[in-house]
Amino acid sequence: MRTIKYFLITCLIFPASAIYPQFNNSINVMSFNIRYDNPDDGINIWEYRKESVAFLIESYKPDILGIQEALYNQIEFLSEKLNTYCYTGVGRDDGEKEGEFSAIFYNFDKFDLIETNTFWLSHNPDKPGIDWGACCNRIVTWAAFKEKSSGKIFFHFNTHFDHQSKNARINSATLLAEKINELAGVSPVVVTGDFNSTSKSEEFLLLLEKASLKNCRDFSGNLELKTDDTTFNGFGASTDKVIIDHILINHGFYSTFYKIVYDKMYDKFISDHYPVLTKITFTNK
Repeated sequence: MRTIKYFLITCLIFPASAIYPQFNNSINVMSFNIRYDNPDDGINIWEYRKESVAFLIESYKPDILGIQEALYNQIEFLSEKLNTYCYTGVGRDDGEKEGEFSAIFYNFDKFDLIETNTFWLSHNPDKPGIDWGACCNRIVTWAAFKEKSSGKIFFHFNTHFDHQSKNARINSATLLAEKINELAGVSPVVVTGDFNSTSKSEEFLLLLEKASLKNCRDFSGNLELKTDDTTFNGFGASTDKVIIDHILINHGFYSTFYKIVYDKMYDKFISDHYPVLTKITFTNK
């Protein structure tokens, strides 16, 4: 009975799983704004969604995962449920456990964590602070990884830009680009995040240019693209067709697959954002 029940749940949440490719010899990357644990979310509160969030991640098996908006209790829940992953990151309000995390989860069987840190999107990036008209503290968590099978080193940056202030997003893009260039140098880089910006926005194009990045959605081999794609659903309240969650890479990688994950559980939204999934490979592999 347990096997049958698991199969039925899988069909309910992943009706298109039959065409989902097996991700071998690549790094499978997901960016996922899981929506913070807001007690005012009614039928969409975290308590009702948390098992679905964990199940989705376990089913798609990203090797590295950039999480946005997670509070400490959500991070702890996912850390316990996802037993093949470790995470790195801190709360944006105190650099420890308070406030939202932009955490990076990674498959510890596939990668060694070499170095990690978090900086704030402000004039003083080394300590908590709000700047440039942002509504709250905004951060970037980054990590340097070594792929165990090849010994190759790459950097992962994960962030959540401000949703109210365009000035904050422009300055955040500039600072993030500077940090990518400073920390990663010529190493392969992947960037995940909720940028609260479309791919044609000033701040997004600025980030691409200054850090020499490319949107994984723009690679010609990606076939799952639709003109009405969106990554924000507002738990069904939003009708805007906007892609504001992105995965970016530099010259060290190329992307061979891209997908916005529109899956639901029992016809209910898993978050107010849809996850973005991509498959990347080292350019010289």
